Amino acid sequence: MKRATGVLGMLVLLAAVGLCFSGASLAADEAKQPKQQQESSALIGLPKEEPVKATSGRIASVDPQERLVTVKKGLLPFVSTKFFVDWRTSIMGEGGQRLSLGDLKAGDPVKVEYAMREGKYTARTISLQ
Repeated sequence: MKRATGVLGMLVLLAAVGLCFSGASLAADEAKQPKQQQESSALIGLPKEEPVKATSGRIASVDPQERLVTVKKGLLPFVSTKFFVDWRTSIMGEGGQRLSLGDLKAGDPVKVEYAMREGKYTARTISLQ
């Protein structure tokens, strides 16, 4: 009986220590994000997203109805990535002028900065090159 109580006490202690460290780990991860992104996401209730990445290629297709831009990288036609365009996406022309999704055409060379949001590659910035 004494041994069972001692083992149970040890398990409770280990669980408490684990919870303390997991909270510290989450706080450290949030501290790594830019403060402005944390505040803006929290203010409007947006889901957190992965860090921003970038890729370049040529536009294979634009679907304004679904708000998708497919970018082909390299010479192989089957190697492409679909990016969702939402209201936060900035689309920029070569001279820095703002464009709309309708201004993009198949064959345009682009650089896309994107993040994974809700299981989709979501374009943050699409720049014509």
